[in-house]
Amino acid sequence: MFRLQPDRINIGMRVDEMKRYEMYLIDEQVADFFYGRERKFYNLFKEYEGSAPPKKEILEKQIDFITKPIPVLTIHSQIIRLLEGRQDFYIRQGKLVIENHRGKACLQIDQRAILLESNGYGEGENTFLDLLKKTEYNFLAIDRENGRYGWLKPLKRGLRL
Repeated sequence: MFRLQPDRINIGMRVDEMKRYEMYLIDEQVADFFYGRERKFYNLFKEYEGSAPPKKEILEKQIDFITKPIPVLTIHSQIIRLLEGRQDFYIRQGKLVIENHRGKACLQIDQRAILLESNGYGEGENTFLDLLKKTEYNFLAIDRENGRYGWLKPLKRGLRL
């Protein structure tokens, strides 16, 4: 299975107040081909979520084809190194957490996807997104509940002759 099966973050808030982003590492050639048509990625992931076998297996193969494995240890260690001095940062059950009086954000990194869940004023959420932008990787972020999607960093298009 390519998706995370996250444990819900227990933060004492209603689920509808929680923001949730799924991030995928899309193959560079596929991303370049679909440049400007990122909605097609969103529609594929959304269709997968609502489908049943045998269509679900077909869509999963398509998703496996367009996504690349995420270098979990590399990204995990980079983020830990950058946050290790913060007093509001901790790790629980392999999840990276920023929690303070303004809210809570939890980052779960898997080989096929990254899940970011947050509540509150977005400080932790913004911190995690900024740190992911600083990596050498460019992730497609999807917020299925609100129909939002986009690249964490703008794509660099190569010259075509």
